Amino acid sequence: MLETIVYGNTLMQYLEVAAIALAALVLSKAAYWAFKNIVGAAVRKTKSRLDDELVDKAEEPLVILVFIAGLYWGLLRLSLDGWALAVGDGAYIATAAVLTWLAMRLADIFVKYWLAPTAKKTKSQIDDQLVPIAGKLLKLLIAAFALYVVLLHFHYDLTALIAGLGVGGLAVALATKDYLENIVGGMTIFTDKPFKIGDLVEVNGTTGFIEEVGIRTTRLLTFDNTLVIIPNSQMVSSKLINVSEPNSTIAITMTLGLTYDTSIAKIKKAKGIIKKAITSTKGIDKSYTPLIYFTEFGDSALKLWVKYRVASYDSQLSITDEINSKIKEGFEKAKIDMAYPTQTVYLKK
Repeated sequence: MLETIVYGNTLMQYLEVAAIALAALVLSKAAYWAFKNIVGAAVRKTKSRLDDELVDKAEEPLVILVFIAGLYWGLLRLSLDGWALAVGDGAYIATAAVLTWLAMRLADIFVKYWLAPTAKKTKSQIDDQLVPIAGKLLKLLIAAFALYVVLLHFHYDLTALIAGLGVGGLAVALATKDYLENIVGGMTIFTDKPFKIGDLVEVNGTTGFIEEVGIRTTRLLTFDNTLVIIPNSQMVSSKLINVSEPNSTIAITMTLGLTYDTSIAKIKKAKGIIKKAITSTKGIDKSYTPLIYFTEFGDSALKLWVKYRVASYDSQLSITDEINSKIKEGFEKAKIDMAYPTQTVYLKK
């Protein structure tokens, strides 16, 4: 009975293939156990987590490869006739798929143990945020290479295929022009590093703190707690002011007007009051000497031009409020009058 021929093979041959497939399954299970209990136990004794991750990521794909190899070897014992080529191609595709899976798992380790730590060593936080994007692009390249290898195996005319993709790709590129420009803009931000997360910037008339930089858009949080989403193409093509660079200090300028009956002595006293108000305020940039000049005979006032620097732009409003209050109080005590728009009319008799 075992010598009965079914589809060109005896029942004994089918039983042998089934036994080999079962043996391959048992062997793959044994390999999995060995990875878990022997190799895994060995790497767990080391201080590094890298080898643990490598074993964890590699064990399942390698075990599946063992099973595929055993099953393929067993099928070769049959007289497959016209199916031999199909079985070989199937085994090739299955092996390519598992190896691609393994490569993607190893890519995760590469990103986690090399790319991410390298990004953290830099001052900019933008590259930290783009690490996951780089990981996805790496996986996309792996998948594209795997597809390329499989197509070569099946003798596809890659030149004609690429040419066809070129025509179709042109149409897709035109349809997704803005999207692609924003992706390129994101890569430009990543390489040029014009700002980092948390910086205060002004772009296209919008001022806010950089909250997040994605592959397509950048998010700004304004002073009134509004989240503004700006396409990356605009971030790199527009005039951008980074208030946080080269440091957090910010210059404050203002013009004060005194009445025309203010004497030179009182002008000098006013300058002293302004200087004291600035230098006595906490949060001023002490490395910068305040500038106070009598600059102009205005239409209705004698004008004093003032410039000082605040140590951090975050406290700009509170410090300006304190300094202005001190100046006003000092002027009132010294009886120095601040001017407001006036007009004198002379009548000729």
